[in-house]
Amino acid sequence: MKTKFLIAALFSAVVGTFVLSSCKKEVDELPLNQTIVGKWNFTSFKLDTSEYMGNLIDSAYIEYKATANGKTEFTQSVVFADSDADVISGDYTVNDITKSVTMTTESKIISSTVTIKDDKMVFVSSQDGKPLIIKAEKE
Repeated sequence: MKTKFLIAALFSAVVGTFVLSSCKKEVDELPLNQTIVGKWNFTSFKLDTSEYMGNLIDSAYIEYKATANGKTEFTQSVVFADSDADVISGDYTVNDITKSVTMTTESKIISSTVTIKDDKMVFVSSQDGKPLIIKAEKE
């Protein structure tokens, strides 16, 4: 009798272990067009091999607004160490499949790959034919 009880308890423990270990809670990843919305403060602005944040750039941010009236708008501000500021704005589109964002201003189109994890964004693009990597944190 003790043997049957011991075997049944052991079997229950083994089955329980497999059942509980396979019940991981899956975290649903929101699509890029939702996670990108908000204000992002730049922590790094690296063009080619040069870091500009803290050197030539005092502060910078980009803000992606939620869709309103069928439009998605952005504003980017860069404040340089010499007190000059450069502000651009326009519309943006997001491709959730390729994780890319295309921003359109009056004078140019900027395409980039964007990854977001834990309210940190990495924006990979090019400027003047050189690689541009911007890192930012959500405000």
